[in-house]
Amino acid sequence: MKLKTCSKCRQSKLPSEFRPEPRAMDGLRYSCLECDRRVNRAYVERNREVRRLKQQESRRADPRRHRAYQLKHYAKNRAALLVRGAKRRADKNSLPFDLYPHVKEIQCRIDAGKCELSGIALDLYAPARAYNCPSLDRIIPAKGYLYSNVRVVCQAMNCALGSWGEAALEQVVRAWLARKA
Repeated sequence: MKLKTCSKCRQSKLPSEFRPEPRAMDGLRYSCLECDRRVNRAYVERNREVRRLKQQESRRADPRRHRAYQLKHYAKNRAALLVRGAKRRADKNSLPFDLYPHVKEIQCRIDAGKCELSGIALDLYAPARAYNCPSLDRIIPAKGYLYSNVRVVCQAMNCALGSWGEAALEQVVRAWLARKA
């Protein structure tokens, strides 16, 4: 078994402990993965504050441009944000959760732009608690956040469904409409 010596830590290591480097004679980088990680972490630490200040300056220089980017990013990644919140709630309430592998499918359902129950148009650029922003609803609350048990609905519908489900909401809405007529 052939070993390679890291030029930084001077230890002999297996070739699998080095990144590939096509331009090198042996096809491997001169420093090992461990040394590269240490150098990268140090670089990030040294430049963290500089990077933060540059970001702040950029945001102050053109706040409208920053807000437009923020809204576009928020709409494009809404599913990931909803799934992250669902994971937090699932952990807090000890509920089953399997949504991470389905983020793309959920984003496609959000991008369809309609509440899956009411048909109301979803506003992907609305703030998180607007009545027509997308939200994940558990069809059967006790089953948790399983892909087969969630649907994309508007925030108003999700709040209205609460813990009681469709039957209770339908009864209340029918009674309200009857009184209103």
